[in-house]
Amino acid sequence: MNKFIFSFLSTILFYMVPLLGMDQPDNNEAVSYKGLKKEHVLVALWVNASGTGSQTESGEAQLFLTTLQGRAPTFQEASEYLSIGGRVDYFHGRKIAGVFTNDDTYLCHAYNKKHGPQRAQKVVAALRALSSITPQAVAKLYISVLDEVMTRDGALMKELMRDGKTAEAFKIHQCLNVRKDADGTGYMMSSATSAEDSGFVQSIASGFMSLFWGAPKAQEDNGKAASPAAAAAAVKTTTTEDHGNYKGVPLTGDYQTDRDMIYKMKLDELFNRAKPKQG
Repeated sequence: MNKFIFSFLSTILFYMVPLLGMDQPDNNEAVSYKGLKKEHVLVALWVNASGTGSQTESGEAQLFLTTLQGRAPTFQEASEYLSIGGRVDYFHGRKIAGVFTNDDTYLCHAYNKKHGPQRAQKVVAALRALSSITPQAVAKLYISVLDEVMTRDGALMKELMRDGKTAEAFKIHQCLNVRKDADGTGYMMSSATSAEDSGFVQSIASGFMSLFWGAPKAQEDNGKAASPAAAAAAVKTTTTEDHGNYKGVPLTGDYQTDRDMIYKMKLDELFNRAKPKQG
């Protein structure tokens, strides 16, 4: 009897909530931004479009790193973009992928798939929490979801390895490196307190992109992509001269090694810059 009453009341509420004008709970498919300006929401979504959610594709993370080296879009640019319609694809160089409906709802399934679980919901919640919505405040609204993604992808990689699908597991692992770079630089940019700090982060993003585009493409003799083992062997046996240098330091061609080296160089630069000047 109690179960019947609960079911009956749930059904009534389901149909009455929209009629009463009450917001329904957000899910991974849609989020309400009622009370917020959609151009503010769009810029905040742009700030967080780091490609973190794409398990086997690093294209969105690369776009994030590339566009991080320029300026952020203005609210006016966002408003002009949205004036032509509610569907958003690429905005200011980043994939937003979603629809702003007429009832103050953003259909965010594609965005969350590209940029991380519940990312749009977290962005809107953070935007609501701001005491004053300014371009400077929105530019710092970077919300990392990397821990959730790494937990998810780590479990999937283990499952693939158990099933003998090493190539698929390797692809996720390689993609994760680029997503880590995007997430790390996004977080640092949101923490920058000066133009000098922003320039420092932009130079890191530039270094990562140089590494990515300069990475060797190991190939089999028949022209097909090499296996993970062959690709790794090719990286180890390639001479450093093939990979150029970063600020005079030769690159090895191994993405993990080179990115760690660039991180160390940049941190050393930051440490030396922060030292108190003598005399």
